[in-house]
Amino acid sequence: MVRRYPHTAIVTVEGKPQLINGKRVIADSYDVEVHGRYDSDGKTVKKNALGEEIIIQGVFYTKANPPMAYTPMRIRIDPLGIDQPIVSWEPFQTHSIISI
Repeated sequence: MVRRYPHTAIVTVEGKPQLINGKRVIADSYDVEVHGRYDSDGKTVKKNALGEEIIIQGVFYTKANPPMAYTPMRIRIDPLGIDQPIVSWEPFQTHSIISI
């Protein structure tokens, strides 16, 4: 039987800066393990956080929701040799899509 989500990815997220006692404190980044499926693309165009259009290399489908209080930065899928910055992480009703 074929597994629907055969890959495990490590997503590095960066916390948002906070004010503590009147001082701006930068939150540390940390890694989150996410299970899903990677599909290569190479023809879809999306806008990144800066508004620039980028051709997506691939997408990672997962049931995990993006951490809303944090900014996803990089995704690493070791068995496939992928270590790329994340363009977007879009949540849907039953799944979410990480565009690479």
